[in-house]
Amino acid sequence: MSTLPIFISGNDELTLEPIDFLNAAVLHHFTSAQDRRLYALLRAFGHPALESFIRAFGKTFIGRPDELARAAEHFENTQSFKREFSHAAEDAGEERVKRELKRRCEEVIGSTVSAKSAPHR
Repeated sequence: MSTLPIFISGNDELTLEPIDFLNAAVLHHFTSAQDRRLYALLRAFGHPALESFIRAFGKTFIGRPDELARAAEHFENTQSFKREFSHAAEDAGEERVKRELKRRCEEVIGSTVSAKSAPHR
């Protein structure tokens, strides 16, 4: 399957490829510090990269989920993200991070139990 570009909301002349997100300046140019902080916090709390990327940047970047997931993966390899992630986790505190990670595990366990107990057709 060929890749489609990632579109920028409100900008019909410029598109991005997931690899462009290896350059943290891309996100710094098109998103706010608050959105980048939200992304780092969601990731520190154990939310999946794609879900976090769409929640934090979905009003700015539009694309196929697999392309957005690759963009998130590239962004997470930048020093900028690693710094922001570290600050977000530190500011939230170890106990809060543990509670949120426990919630993510409980969500998965709950959905697994629900799927197992669903009636078969």
